[in-house]
Amino acid sequence: MLEKLLIEKNISSIGFDLDNTLLDTDPYYIRVKDAVFKEFVDTYFDGNDKETIVEKLAGAADFRYKHEHRHGLKPTLIFDECYSTISDTFPNILDDRVDAILEKHTKDFYKKSPDLYPEAIEFLNILTEMDNVKHIFGATDAQEEWSRIKVEYILKSTNLSKFPYFSTDLKVRKNPTWWLSVFSNLHVKPENILIVGDNYYTDVYSSLLAGVKHAVWVNRYGKSIDEFGEYPLPEHAEVMVVRSIDEILKL
Repeated sequence: MLEKLLIEKNISSIGFDLDNTLLDTDPYYIRVKDAVFKEFVDTYFDGNDKETIVEKLAGAADFRYKHEHRHGLKPTLIFDECYSTISDTFPNILDDRVDAILEKHTKDFYKKSPDLYPEAIEFLNILTEMDNVKHIFGATDAQEEWSRIKVEYILKSTNLSKFPYFSTDLKVRKNPTWWLSVFSNLHVKPENILIVGDNYYTDVYSSLLAGVKHAVWVNRYGKSIDEFGEYPLPEHAEVMVVRSIDEILKL
């Protein structure tokens, strides 16, 4: 079904966001943030309300993340995100112990990759068997070195022989100009590309503004496109909405 769809729509290249599209990144972040917040609370607080304080910090971090994700803002580096959450919540009790806690739990964060979704492995392997798919590539907001580590992991875990990837720098998020530079590097017209990603703004909306006609929104949290009314899609756009990668095979 998918191969027929790609042929009908004249799609020869498929671009994937990495985090929370192919890679199960949110739990990877959450484990580290929870460890930081727990040790911070154990270090600075006594009494029976420790669990409540940890939940308060986790809630503040989650609110910050959801705001960034919704509006296409650049993700904050994990050390800075944890520090900002703690300092905004408890500005009067910081000392050198906070830096030590953060360093302990975040120093190796960007040295390894989050796990691939099992269905992403299957999906990528199926794409390698399609003769009409000429390019399978990654497009990510993460910094270059961490992106390289993720791509090496993807290549080791799938049947892909190559997986060119494009990452933004630390101050730039995906936008139409950036997408056009990606397409130019691939020597592919945007109308022949399918973009797959979990972020409505940066993956779907911005690539469609760059001339892509077809995108798949991996909407893991069941949101409605109507919630993003401030980012209207171009008239030529076709957005297919799925809850997970494996649903794309049924399109």
